[in-house]
Amino acid sequence: RLDLRTGRYETFATGAPAALVFAGMAFDPQTGKLFAAAFPDPDRVAFSFDTRTRRTARLYRNVVAELYQTASVRRPDGTVSHLMYNPDIGVLHWDPQEETLTPALIGERLLGLELPYSNGQSGIFRVITSPDGAIRMPGGWYDPAADALVTGPEPEEELTWFARRGSRAWGVSVEGADARIGVWDLDTGRVEMIATIADGTIHGVNLTADGDVLSVSLYGVIRRHDGTTGRECFSRPTPTTAVGRVDCLRRIDRRRLLGTPFITQRFWELDLVTGDGVDRGRAAAGPGEVLQTWRIGTMVYLAAYSRAELTAYDPDQPVCFGTNPRVVAQAPTGMRPIAAADDGRHLFFSSSHHYGHLGGVLTRYDTDSGEAVHHDDPLPDLTIASLVRDPASGILLAGTTIHADCGSAPPKAARARLARIDPDSLAVVQQAELPDGVESVRVVGLIDADRVLCLATLPGAEVPRWFTVSSGKLTVPDAAQWQPLPRAAERVVATGRPGRFVLVTEGRHELWDLAGEQSLRVLADEPDSYLAHVEDDDLFLATGSEIILYEGVLVP
Repeated sequence: RLDLRTGRYETFATGAPAALVFAGMAFDPQTGKLFAAAFPDPDRVAFSFDTRTRRTARLYRNVVAELYQTASVRRPDGTVSHLMYNPDIGVLHWDPQEETLTPALIGERLLGLELPYSNGQSGIFRVITSPDGAIRMPGGWYDPAADALVTGPEPEEELTWFARRGSRAWGVSVEGADARIGVWDLDTGRVEMIATIADGTIHGVNLTADGDVLSVSLYGVIRRHDGTTGRECFSRPTPTTAVGRVDCLRRIDRRRLLGTPFITQRFWELDLVTGDGVDRGRAAAGPGEVLQTWRIGTMVYLAAYSRAELTAYDPDQPVCFGTNPRVVAQAPTGMRPIAAADDGRHLFFSSSHHYGHLGGVLTRYDTDSGEAVHHDDPLPDLTIASLVRDPASGILLAGTTIHADCGSAPPKAARARLARIDPDSLAVVQQAELPDGVESVRVVGLIDADRVLCLATLPGAEVPRWFTVSSGKLTVPDAAQWQPLPRAAERVVATGRPGRFVLVTEGRHELWDLAGEQSLRVLADEPDSYLAHVEDDDLFLATGSEIILYEGVLVP
């Protein structure tokens, strides 16, 4: 609870496990109750909270299989309909007086939508209603009282509709990095696009009492547009005060370092001599963060979450997103780039499919020719979660997981696999199964010219063990031969040199020769570090407020 006068927050326990709660929480003024649903794995949990007694009125568990809440609509009879999605579109009809919850599934049954319904689609994140309570859905009007589609006005262009006044409705769609605002004349069906909002989002727009469109962009710019003409009436940036957690570090040259912060599309550069930094703005058009980076020659390449976009950045040219960086490839069915490799010319990255879908897509990009090639689902029902290139053969060695992104779909495979992948065709040329119940396996780096270090967790265990496989022939050793990591290491970072790995235990960064199974030396002791990045002979660490460079510590 936020007090708008004092700025103070209060928090209240609901009895529900911690989880991400998305849009759509509803407040019932008659009972003073709040309702929201979430997905604390493995259950789906909804709660009704009485704000007057400050106690939970009721918890609901697994009423529907759908994972994510998107919107809520108050009905004429005082009940509230909550929209959920993935795998289907579900509607939870909440009666705050009787404290009951009645589910209905409508995506496949009524709307004819292909399941699982993904967040890559729009239409249910903001909704409008008719005077009699029907909800506008993708492709029709849904009447919660009748649990059926009913006739109603249809637009010439479908948007995500977020407000209605009389015979007009306002909608939004996102194209590239910007949002478009349209007005639908419900009498004629005509849709007029009236405004474009730079860095706008589907969630960040609303209609004022005066009929203006008020928006807040991804980067905190508040704007007001005339709701009829689209004329911009007001614009003001808000200060940015948060320090973003670092996802990626990549050296531009000996003096400059590039970094990408969590859950934003921006990137920054740091002068390693002066310590001065500068925000460079967008690195990708989608709403997600950069998760993989490469330096090829003088160019830096970045792959970003939400659309599996690859962008190219020339640090020596003026910065203007769209031109520099510019999007050079996009995996058509991809969402989150989670594994990367390169051969000095070609970039390889694996992306998960969108939420609710198993598997993923593998991409190769030629930095000389600009050609991009994609292979969808090279290992059906498995996602490639790690990649290591064998320099002798050029073959890609892949580790996989049986899980969908964020556990958003139940797995079908019983075990993870290792795979050898041809770098030209992106075809799988050999597979090797892990023991039953091993859900994920990671390839980390070369132990020597012929062997690769792998990490996997056995069923019932809490920490991974390590083993090696031949890069030329994948044969997984018996699990009894797998070994615990030295020093009970929490993280293992490849150095790019066969056999040499940085093992991290409670902030202690130690260089190991795992081929000889011996510690070589302690590189750093930083208990607050959460990211270790190795490049050339240097070790970079990120803490909550610092980037720390240990220069030359990896020199043999």
